[in-house]
Amino acid sequence: MTVPTGRTLALSFDAQNDTTFSATVRFSPAAFRSDTTLTSQCKAATTALSDIMTADNGLGQGAISSSQAQTLMAHAAQALEGTSTAGVVGQELAALRTWLIGNPTADPRTAPMPATMNELCADNESPLLISSSYGG
Repeated sequence: MTVPTGRTLALSFDAQNDTTFSATVRFSPAAFRSDTTLTSQCKAATTALSDIMTADNGLGQGAISSSQAQTLMAHAAQALEGTSTAGVVGQELAALRTWLIGNPTADPRTAPMPATMNELCADNESPLLISSSYGG
C-alpha cells in the first residue's frame, strides 16, 4: 500500500472486551518482498484446495461420482508432493497431504482444512485463489 506524503493512514482492529494487547508499527520505504517458500506453498495449496472443493461441491450436487471425487482427491495429494514443510503453512500442508494419502476413499467434506494458511498467504501477497468447477 502506498500512502502519499502528507496523508494519514488509519489502522483499526477489533478486540474483545478486557483484551490486553500491544502493537509496534514500523514503516519502511523498502518494497515488500514475498517469502519464496511460502509463495510456493500457497500455490500448491491453491491447487490442492481447489481439487478438494471441486470434489466436495461436485459430490454434493450429484454432478460427479465418488470415483471421480477420489481422482480429484488423489490429484490434491499430488499437488502437495514435494512442497516444503517449513513453517506453519508447510506443517498444515503436510498434515493435509498425510490425510489425503491415508484416506483415499474419504468424503472430501471431511478433509481437515488448514486453520491459518489463508491469512498467512494473503500477508505474503500470495493469496489462496480457490475455485470449484461446481460453484461453492
